[in-house]
Amino acid sequence: MLQEIRDTNNNYIRYVYTKDSGQIYPSQILYTGNGTDGVFLVTFTTASRPDKRVNYLPGFKVTTNSRISQITAAVNGNVVREYNLSYTAGNNGLRSLLSSVQENGYDANHQNMVAYPALSLNYINTTSPFVAPHSNGAITGPSWVIADVNGNGVNDATSFSSN
Repeated sequence: MLQEIRDTNNNYIRYVYTKDSGQIYPSQILYTGNGTDGVFLVTFTTASRPDKRVNYLPGFKVTTNSRISQITAAVNGNVVREYNLSYTAGNNGLRSLLSSVQENGYDANHQNMVAYPALSLNYINTTSPFVAPHSNGAITGPSWVIADVNGNGVNDATSFSSN
């Protein structure tokens, strides 16, 4: 995992992670350090997720138990921004999908908190299959991918084949 980036003037950014059940989550980013950690700190807070996922892709068991619920930015120990993340269930009723980001900030004197309008994210459910076999029913030749490849909101049919 990336732990530090240092420039030619010895300024650095340090990355801190937490590990749970084999899964690695970002915990903190400390930056503009030069000999000691800098005055800027980004903190990631996690919360339990209802759609825990187990996989063995790295060659050992990894369970994703958490998702990021809040990101906080601080200068000299004073919180200047916080981002609260909300989730919804996907069309399968389980998969976590980011549904909104609520930004809160503080004035220059750190006296008044300002809540900005939440950014809402929506997803489109479709019954179109992502990959459909060629017309003969076997995937021995070209296959069709049904997806919005040009970004106009309408599914496009494209074919691909392997050589």
